[in-house]
Amino acid sequence: MRLSFYKIQIFIAFLASFLCFLAIWEHPLVGDDRHFLWNLDEAGSLKQFVLNTYNEWIGNLFHILLWGVFLNNEFSIIIFKIISFPSFVALSFFSFYLATEQNAFRGGTNFRDFLIFSSILWLALPVPGETIAWLTGSVYLFSSLIAVIYLSYIYKIKNLILNHQRLNFSNILILPLFLFSFLIGTCGLQVSAAIILMLFFWTLELKRKNLIRQIPIGLLIGISGILLGIFLVISAPGNYARLTEAPEIGLLSSLIQFIFYFGGSFFNGGTGNLGVALWLGIILILLSNVSSLNKSNLSKSLPWLFAAFFSLMPMFFLTYFASPRTTFVATLFFLIAAKRLVKTKDKGSDESKIVLNIAAIVLCLLVTVDGFVGWAANKSYSLEIDKRMQIIESSLKKQERNIVVSYIETIPSRLTFMLNPEQDEAYLEYMAKHYGFESIKQDSKSKPATKNPLKNLKNNL
Repeated sequence: MRLSFYKIQIFIAFLASFLCFLAIWEHPLVGDDRHFLWNLDEAGSLKQFVLNTYNEWIGNLFHILLWGVFLNNEFSIIIFKIISFPSFVALSFFSFYLATEQNAFRGGTNFRDFLIFSSILWLALPVPGETIAWLTGSVYLFSSLIAVIYLSYIYKIKNLILNHQRLNFSNILILPLFLFSFLIGTCGLQVSAAIILMLFFWTLELKRKNLIRQIPIGLLIGISGILLGIFLVISAPGNYARLTEAPEIGLLSSLIQFIFYFGGSFFNGGTGNLGVALWLGIILILLSNVSSLNKSNLSKSLPWLFAAFFSLMPMFFLTYFASPRTTFVATLFFLIAAKRLVKTKDKGSDESKIVLNIAAIVLCLLVTVDGFVGWAANKSYSLEIDKRMQIIESSLKKQERNIVVSYIETIPSRLTFMLNPEQDEAYLEYMAKHYGFESIKQDSKSKPATKNPLKNLKNNL
C-alpha cells in the first residue's frame, strides 16, 4: 500500500510541477518588467542601470541586479522562466530541512511529508503570480531562496558545535561567506531582519550551553558581511527619493494601517497567504492524529515564529508601499515554525499513515489544479499582450499619433499578475511617452466579455 501511495504521489507531483512550470512560462512581461527594460536601454549598460535604480528608486542591490540580469536580453528572460519553478522547489527543499532536519528526497515518509509541506507552502504563499511568475516580483522568491540556503549552512554549523563534533572551518571560507552574507544584506530589510533574529537566537542557544567560545572567529567575520549589505540598503538615495511619493501620516495612523493591512492579509485566503497556511495546517493536524506537541518542539518553533513577525516590522514604516507580496518571508518562516511545532511520529497507526498519504495527494492535486488554471489564464493574457504590441508596432510604422487598444479580458488566476483597468490606463500613458505617441487609450467600447479563463484562452487562440 505504501509503495502504491508513493508512486501516485510521485506522478501527481510531476504533473503539478509541469503545469506550474507552464503557467510561469506563459506569463507575459508586464508593468515594471517593461519599465525596467526601457530603463536598461536608456542606461546603456548593466552597471549604469544598477547605479541609476539605486540612486533613484530602491536600495535593495540584489533585487536591482536580478532585474538587470534577467531583463538583459531575450535569452535571459527565458532563463528566468526556466529556473523560477525549480527555484521554488529548492526553496521548499531547504525550508523543509530547516523545519525537520531531514532530506526531502530520501523517499517514503520523508517525501510524503515534503509533499505536504511544499504543497501547503505553494498554496499559502502570497500572490504567487506576483512573487513567482512575474519577473519583477520574483525577487521575493530568489531572496528567500538564498536566505534559506544561508540559514541551512549556519544551522548545520550550529548543530555541529552543539553536538561537540569536529568543526573544520577553513579561513579560505571567510571571504566567500563574507560576500554571501553581504549579498543577503542587500536583499532588503525584511529578509535581513529575519535572518539576524535567527542568528541571535542560535547564538543564545550556544551561550546557554556554554559553547559560545566554540564559534570560529572566521565564521563571525564572514557573517559580519550582512551588516555592510544592510548599511548600503538603508543609505541608498533611491529610498528617500521614493519616499517622497508617500503621503505623510502620523504614528497612530501608520500603526492602524499596519494592523489592518497585515491582519487582513493573514485571514484573507483568496490569494494565498498566512491564513491559508494556518487553516490548512490545523486541518491536517486534526486529520492526521499522529503529531506530538512538547516543550522541546515549542522552543524550536518560537524563534522562527518571532522571525516571521520581525520580518514584517520594516513595513510599519513603509505601510504606503505595502502589498500582499511583502508577507512572503513571513509566510515562509511561519510554515517552518508550524512544522517545527508539530513533529510527525515515525511510527503511527496504519489509519493515520493512510490519512497522511491521502492528504499529500489531495494537497498536491490542489496545486495541480492551480497550475492548470494559471496556465490557461497566463496563456490568454500573453496572447492579449502580444496583440497590443502588434498594434503598437504597426502604428509606429504607419506613424500614427493616437492609438486605441482593447481592455484586457483575461480573468487573472493566482499565478497571474495583472494591472487593474485604472493602473493599465496609467501604464499606457507611460508607454505612449516611451514610444513617442501622443496617446495610447483603452477602447471604451471593449469590455471583458467572459468570466472564465478557459473561454478567454479559446477566444484568443
